[in-house]
Amino acid sequence: MFSTSLRKSKTWADAVPALLKGPPFEWKEQQLRAYDIGFAVKTTNETESMFALVLLISSDVGSSSTTERVERLSLLNGGRDVAIVLLLIGDNSVVELAQLQAETMNQNAVIPIIPITSIEDLRPRLDSLRRQRHQCSGKQASPVVSSSGIVSHCVRGPPLSSMQTAYLIDLCTDFKDLATNVFSLESQRVLRDFLGEADGERLIEFFTNGPMLAD
Repeated sequence: MFSTSLRKSKTWADAVPALLKGPPFEWKEQQLRAYDIGFAVKTTNETESMFALVLLISSDVGSSSTTERVERLSLLNGGRDVAIVLLLIGDNSVVELAQLQAETMNQNAVIPIIPITSIEDLRPRLDSLRRQRHQCSGKQASPVVSSSGIVSHCVRGPPLSSMQTAYLIDLCTDFKDLATNVFSLESQRVLRDFLGEADGERLIEFFTNGPMLAD
């Protein structure tokens, strides 16, 4: 389901037609207050809970209203089965992504962030998340909404492989550490050695010049 309030949003209203298209999953429009998008998932004891997502744009980060929304989200489901979809817009979007990541770490629960670079990315990412979450019903949440899911998409172009992502997570203590060290020439050499010249450069370009944003 998705909140009818999306229709009133200058940013997210364009996503509504895609959400209503149907297969592979049905997204119904409803009145929602605590979150923007949700879908039912089974827990370990076979009961159902709601996976809740809040939609933000990178320029929202740091505002009091965004902080309140993040705090409310962290309280849902005991901080489990929740995530933030962050639309990266503008030259400061990478910095704002890092800022939001740091902000979520101050909550009682670590809230995964799913970065997208265009409105058109929303429906495919939601369908992918829903499919993978159903496949691991009753198990630990899918990597797509874990910290590794964030790191794998912090490159220009296609996401990094699971092995490359694992290297980065082992190499850096957290996302903030990665975002800081990528500006060091010495660290850039290490990243290229770990990821390969081309993929290392894609990672560095993401942080130094920003993602390739849709027109």
